[in-house]
Amino acid sequence: MVYRCRIWSIILFIGLICPITGILPISDKSPESQAWGDSSNTNPTPFPPLFGTAFGGPSSESDQAIQKDPLLKYPSQGHIFVTDPSQCQSFAYSSDPPNSGAMSHEWINQSEVSLKGVSNCTIVHVLSKGNVLLFVNPKKLDPETLKAIEILKGPPKTPAAFLSQEQIGYAVFVITTEKYKDPILLAAWRRLLPLQAWDQIIINRFISNHLGNPHRGE
Repeated sequence: MVYRCRIWSIILFIGLICPITGILPISDKSPESQAWGDSSNTNPTPFPPLFGTAFGGPSSESDQAIQKDPLLKYPSQGHIFVTDPSQCQSFAYSSDPPNSGAMSHEWINQSEVSLKGVSNCTIVHVLSKGNVLLFVNPKKLDPETLKAIEILKGPPKTPAAFLSQEQIGYAVFVITTEKYKDPILLAAWRRLLPLQAWDQIIINRFISNHLGNPHRGE
């Protein structure tokens, strides 16, 4: 009789202590344990994703689009000097405006001119030294673009100072014209870059790559 009482006492003690101490498993799961430990949980995680706008990732498909650089490359037509600028009129240039080929020894003496006063011979000569020409149609450009062009031109220079810069191939010219279908057209030796709108990144890259470096296109 005493032996049976001791057994029942031990069973009762285990029944009271085990759930408290965690010796026996507890099948019930609290909402918190389900949210963190159950992979099938469909509730949103309390932490934001590690990718996205906060860490440089794309926030949408549109942000992933990369604007293409419509750079046109041409084979060299050589450095052909002519004594009479009229000879350039009969030369078959590979592009309009020209990018290489027949040229004279003439220079452009100011940072902004009309295309009507510049021959193809002069354009090719200026490009052959490493200068960059920016053909623009002001009638098709908005005020912000016109302002950006003025900034690109930089402070005014005397004709002598500009000629010195041009002769070493570090001048950027603005040539106004309504001749071309694109309102903005950049030209360097053997390179043309037509643009429908002002893109500062693409324009800066073009100038940085070709200004003072005519042999880059070789």
